[in-house]
Amino acid sequence: MTQTRFFEAESVEKAIEKAEKSFQLTSNQLDIEVLESGGKKLFGFKNTPAKISATKYEEVPEETNWEDVVLDMMENYELPDYKQDLTGPVEELHTKSLIGKAWVKDGTLFYESGSSAKPVIVPGNVGKVFRNGEPVTEKFKINDNDLVAFEAENSIHETFWSLTVDQELQQIKLFVRPGQISIPYLLDLPPAQELHLDYGWKTQKQNQLTVESVLKQLEHMKVHSDTIIEHAISQASQTLEEETLVVAEGKLPVDGKHGELEFNIEIERKHLLYREKADGTLDFRESSYIPSVQDGDVLGKVVPPEEGKDGFSVFGDHLKAREGKSVEVKVGSGLEYDESTKSIISRSFGRPVVKRAGLSAHISILPIHTHNGDLLVKHGNISFIGDVEVTGDVYEGMRVAAEGGIYIHKNVMSAVIHAGNDVVVLKNAINSTISSGKNKRIYHEALRKLSTFNQEFRLMISAMKQLFDSGQIGQVYDGSKGLRPVWRVLADRKFQKFPDRTEAVIAFIDQEEDFLDKTWLEFRDLLKVYISIAQRPERLTMDILQEIFQKALIIQEISESPGESNANISLSYTLNSQIYSSGSIDITGKGAVHSSIYADESVDVQGRLIGGTLYGGEKVVIQTAGTPTGVKTIVETSETGKIYIDEAFADVYLRIGQAGKMITKDQLRLVAQLDDKEEIMISAKI
Repeated sequence: MTQTRFFEAESVEKAIEKAEKSFQLTSNQLDIEVLESGGKKLFGFKNTPAKISATKYEEVPEETNWEDVVLDMMENYELPDYKQDLTGPVEELHTKSLIGKAWVKDGTLFYESGSSAKPVIVPGNVGKVFRNGEPVTEKFKINDNDLVAFEAENSIHETFWSLTVDQELQQIKLFVRPGQISIPYLLDLPPAQELHLDYGWKTQKQNQLTVESVLKQLEHMKVHSDTIIEHAISQASQTLEEETLVVAEGKLPVDGKHGELEFNIEIERKHLLYREKADGTLDFRESSYIPSVQDGDVLGKVVPPEEGKDGFSVFGDHLKAREGKSVEVKVGSGLEYDESTKSIISRSFGRPVVKRAGLSAHISILPIHTHNGDLLVKHGNISFIGDVEVTGDVYEGMRVAAEGGIYIHKNVMSAVIHAGNDVVVLKNAINSTISSGKNKRIYHEALRKLSTFNQEFRLMISAMKQLFDSGQIGQVYDGSKGLRPVWRVLADRKFQKFPDRTEAVIAFIDQEEDFLDKTWLEFRDLLKVYISIAQRPERLTMDILQEIFQKALIIQEISESPGESNANISLSYTLNSQIYSSGSIDITGKGAVHSSIYADESVDVQGRLIGGTLYGGEKVVIQTAGTPTGVKTIVETSETGKIYIDEAFADVYLRIGQAGKMITKDQLRLVAQLDDKEEIMISAKI
């Protein structure tokens, strides 16, 4: 910024003096320009003034860099540190002459008195001090042969107890806090010329509560004698710890049993093998593995409520039980409710689904989406809320997803199949991914990465808020740019692990997207658009950061909750595929070759298992494992699981829990499990 002013005087020198006085600067600090030098005009009749312009150039301060503001503020931003410094200052003890000093050791007063140096004792404010039998209240000097004695009274705290009535549980609770006696003693003190006495206390607990005093109070409260628990009162009178005991208890009424639904068929999913009919089709009616109903089937009936049983209070009052309530049934499309017989009747084909909310139940028939023939690219992927049935093959690149079960009559070839419930592939799975239920291994790893990400994410948002709440960054930062530049400075200079953790979450979801539900995929897309430094992200705001963080916390909470089990898979044969089930896996045909097979419960391979890895959490049953040529085949179970193999070739590797063992020679009918030493024990199958 510059300032220019104009000055006139009888001479240039006088004009410059005016400028210096006006700006309060020297001429060397101003830019002077002579506009008119002044003097006499033509013919010399009149003098003209001198005119100058004086310009002051103000120093331009360096432009404040908002990044420097961020970094300066972050110098004082402390990340949470849960470590505690348990070290303290070490006091050095300097040994000096003890002449003229007194000290206390193990409750005893010691002193050294010289001819001219006498120690001084200052009595404390707890007990009494006697010098040669006379009480002393002021400080005094100790002479040789003085006899100093101390006397202090014990402090006694009485036992506290109280009775409270719990109306909800119909109990009377006795709270007791034993009293204590505190005995004073002289604290050890180092040698000093003037010794200020101080006292400590040794405590001993005492319980003055008596059974009689409690019974008397219960009688005063008009507590019914039949509800009193005398042995609890006796225990309270003897305890030396703070304690709460139930000393009287009535009988709560037992409310009547509510009405309920009683079904004639299996409503819950149940693990039974599907069977193939002679004509090659899948028999849905024969199996209750996933129930289905036809028009006219009676699903069940409504059972009426039952009466309750009355009780009594701690004061002997009668407590009336509530009667049971009737269940309220709502039927959806495809169902009919017969009021006269209290029966629920199907009027369509499908799978019955029951949703309960208290005493209300909504029953509906879940539809089945049937794709007739082969599923090809021209048909598009299938995603359906109910069950899905494909009567032909599922070809390369296709994806079938269902919240219910999936039934495929023929083969799955280079495709992805994912069901919330059970999957049945009547023929083979080649180069494919098939999963049922929630993949616990993958979700556990995804949750671990997300949890680490969320911890760092929380700290970064907190740091961002601190920056802008202070007002300093807002003065130098252009908010129209969004928060991304500030976010990147924090990531680069203060939270250097965060970018890697972000990319780790994105990469893992990309890798395992076939096994993760859409909430994870949507969260990954948000990270790519707004958070990832590797991408070309959109404009970032605090609201967006908060929204992404809330989604991350919700996904973490949902993923930490227990997942459903018993979502099973049945297929004939698998080659170069990944098969995962939160329940069990049954391979009913020729077996499995070079595949990764994982089931939280059990795996049953009727044919031959060659290469790859197989895991069954509770049990593994295999007809033949490995080959005579020694293809490495890995069979695993948990530390409590068992492995059954009818015929095992050499080079089959067994892993149970953390223990591993290679089969070095062919064996028949083996059973493997952990022994007491947590080592693999192999015995003959009975």
